Amino acid sequence: MNVCEVDMSLPIQLHVQHRGLETGIPVVFLNSLGTDLNMWNQQVEQLSSRFRIIQMDTRGHGQSSVTSGPYTIDLLCSDVINTLDALGVSKAYFCGISMGGMMALKLAIDYPERVEKVVAANTAALIGQKAAWLERAGLVRTKGMSPVVSGAAGRWFTNQFVSEQTDRVNMLLAQLSNTAPEGYASCCEALSSADIREELAGILAPVCIIAGEFDPVTTVADGQFLVQKVSGSCLEILPSSHLSNVESPQQFSEIISRFF
Repeated sequence: MNVCEVDMSLPIQLHVQHRGLETGIPVVFLNSLGTDLNMWNQQVEQLSSRFRIIQMDTRGHGQSSVTSGPYTIDLLCSDVINTLDALGVSKAYFCGISMGGMMALKLAIDYPERVEKVVAANTAALIGQKAAWLERAGLVRTKGMSPVVSGAAGRWFTNQFVSEQTDRVNMLLAQLSNTAPEGYASCCEALSSADIREELAGILAPVCIIAGEFDPVTTVADGQFLVQKVSGSCLEILPSSHLSNVESPQQFSEIISRFF
């Protein structure tokens, strides 16, 4: 494993890890809101013998710099492109979940020459409501992360998974708890203004959408909408809730292997 900090020649550094093969088109993993690059550990373990893998902590998360908000999806996507430029990567596969899934789709819209294929999981063209995101941003800025951590397990996982896989659930909750409130709030603001519904038809790269059968956040209907709008895309439904890569890791990794 290689670890580096990518200096953007701006007041920000992004924490990046390289694993797996040293050659070939890399798979870039893009995280959900309130998590860090370790959310993909099971995929990395299962796929590193077949792929070159790049993981990164989103701006304001993990070991990447926290800059004052608000952020935008465009800004977060530019961080990804600048990281690839710094690493000398001209084109990549992108696999993102939730906010990271929307970022992967936005990258395919705005940077088609950099995108080979996309797996976008548990995401939507419009996630949630603007007022709710702004309310959550204000909450964590005043109260810290505790209010959002308390209900996260129920949003992210099925009840059965929570009761049977305590260690894995706690690992993700710890990532959320350790996220800087300003970084989390600023990404909430990015989601509050993100709406790519009218841009989906412009995606030319092959796209696979993954939905969670029991996801209350980004529903199967959201996934079906994406497939209707993105020409030639496909839909896979996993028996999971919102973080399907954690709850159904083997099936998730198999989809990546088949599609990429």
